[in-house]
Amino acid sequence: MRRFLSLLVALVISAGSFAQTEAICGRPAIQFYNLPDELYAGEESGFIARLLSYGYVDTLCSVVYTIYKDEEPVVNISDVGRASFRVRVKQEEYTDVTLTEGTGRLGFRYEVVPNFMVFDVYAATLGIFDGYCPGVYNPNDPLGGRRRPFNFSFVMDEYGMYRISFTIYKCNNDDHHINSIYQTFLSYPDALGCCDSNTHSDKASGVCTDPEMLYESDLFINVVSTKILAQPQGRTMCAGETTTLSVSAQTMLDNGLTYQWYINDTAIENANSATYVASEAGTYYCMIDDGREPRRSDDAVVVVPQFEDLPTFYMCGNEPAVVSVPGYVSYFWYNESTSSSIQVNEVGEYALSVVDSYGCNLSGSVAVENAPEYNPLVADTVRFCDGESITVELDSSVVTSAQWSGNVAASELSCAISAGGMCYIDAVAYSCVYSDSVFAEVYERHMYNPIAQDTLWLCAGLYDTIYLDTEIVSSVVWNGNPENDDFVMPIHQSGTYSVEVGAYGCSYADSIVVVDVPLPESGLSDVYEYVVSTSDTIIEMSAADGYDSYLWSDGTEQATVLVNCADFLDDGVTEMVYVLTMSQDGCVASDTIVVRFVIVTDVDVANASKWTVAPNPSDGHFIINGPGFDNAQILNLEGVVLQTIDSKDVDVSHLSPGTYLLVITSADDIMKIKIVITR
Repeated sequence: MRRFLSLLVALVISAGSFAQTEAICGRPAIQFYNLPDELYAGEESGFIARLLSYGYVDTLCSVVYTIYKDEEPVVNISDVGRASFRVRVKQEEYTDVTLTEGTGRLGFRYEVVPNFMVFDVYAATLGIFDGYCPGVYNPNDPLGGRRRPFNFSFVMDEYGMYRISFTIYKCNNDDHHINSIYQTFLSYPDALGCCDSNTHSDKASGVCTDPEMLYESDLFINVVSTKILAQPQGRTMCAGETTTLSVSAQTMLDNGLTYQWYINDTAIENANSATYVASEAGTYYCMIDDGREPRRSDDAVVVVPQFEDLPTFYMCGNEPAVVSVPGYVSYFWYNESTSSSIQVNEVGEYALSVVDSYGCNLSGSVAVENAPEYNPLVADTVRFCDGESITVELDSSVVTSAQWSGNVAASELSCAISAGGMCYIDAVAYSCVYSDSVFAEVYERHMYNPIAQDTLWLCAGLYDTIYLDTEIVSSVVWNGNPENDDFVMPIHQSGTYSVEVGAYGCSYADSIVVVDVPLPESGLSDVYEYVVSTSDTIIEMSAADGYDSYLWSDGTEQATVLVNCADFLDDGVTEMVYVLTMSQDGCVASDTIVVRFVIVTDVDVANASKWTVAPNPSDGHFIINGPGFDNAQILNLEGVVLQTIDSKDVDVSHLSPGTYLLVITSADDIMKIKIVITR
């Protein structure tokens, strides 16, 4: 892998940091400039750091730096190299500060009056805020604004990955720890509303009370142990020549350097020195290894010109062919002609030698063949529908130009035919002119709808099918999808179905709207139970009203059916199954109803007093009194069983106010008692 070792700027994502280009009112930032592309151990380098206020101009701030080498804190800078910075204090007066410790605050001593008015500037607006509000800020100008950037210089004698962490703190100094240094600056208002247009004074202090972190940014410096001084250079050379590729590097390591040359990403055997003699075309580079990390040189491209592959030339009939080979300095043909083109009368291979712009001698040959038979128009006849048109395309890989005539609207390599008749063409292909023609036949448009109906009513849960006429329709596309090309379309759900078909030589479009129709519902319960005597009892069952037709299993064709209990009880039948079939909008549904008959015998008057209920059941709570109790049922007056009771202690308070029948059954008797719930 090719490695570029460079000075990088990275941002620490934390509560107190943000992107350098992002302006946040009241939160300062640092902008870096002049970052070197590569740094070698022992080389002097540097960068510029501008501190931007983003509206934060009246609170003392402290900038703390911490230097790490391979993520280990540097205690003394002299252990790894040296570092310093320079900053302007007023007019053209600058101060230089040497950094000695791996961790500290950026600051300096400022003397307004030498040996009398001296200020330690380690927490101050002076020099800290160089742009955005205190001065005109141009992100592309490292010296703009108040012209107070920090110009850092450093030399790292030890290779490794260095990280310099810069942190800006807010200082909460009281007035006793703040010194005014008698300089003022004008704040410039901005569109974000961070800055006012007032005059502010520079303040200084040597301490930062109760520091509060506002911003953090990391600067990475990769100091390499080996540096490439000279890169290999490619060139163009003639066949049989060679070129020497060389690379020069220096290292601070004692174990020296090893080399490996590559061509087209493949290692070259025994190519292990700082130079390599290349004899063939390709992309070369050298990997230089100092035992710590490999370095890859720049690519060196070596080009060896070859005789250009020329297209085949053609003879048109018996006419001579002109063979032209442009682009070279000099020519020498088989017949000793020195022109760039010759005229030949026969097919064959014609030898040629040339000299290119690099002075290389190249040899080759040019092929001349008889032009092949070719019909520019594949079909003799084209057909299309009245009111439409058809486009005829020529083979652009063969035809270079064409001239059309007849009833067409044509470009050079295509024509749109919109009326019947002949269309003629003279096309240039294989350097020859080919003539051809096509007859256009127009179909008459019919009145034709592929789908007979506009709307399909689809019964819920069922499906239907649309069939197209296969004797008329030649092609089908459903819903705009060419893959849906069947002549049969199954319909399983509602929606709009569109189709485009080819028929009678024309294209036709049609659609159908499918509407879901709900199936009829009877509205009847699955089971009905009636308490009846042996005497004739007529039961009435009514289905939901409003459907097109009804058919009960007994032949009744109305919504209501009357059941004569005697018809069944006389035969000892106590349960019958009725089937009701209903239809609506062509949708048919059936329902099955079970009718059960509970036969109640007359109660012996002598035993009637056996059964009583107490207290008054008007609130739905009562107790059944009497011997031999098996069970009881609560029925409505229509004979429908509402509840079966297995205990003499009865609670039917959930029933609505009304009159009900209590049917008590014992081993010997069945008794009916009418109860009225009023609560």
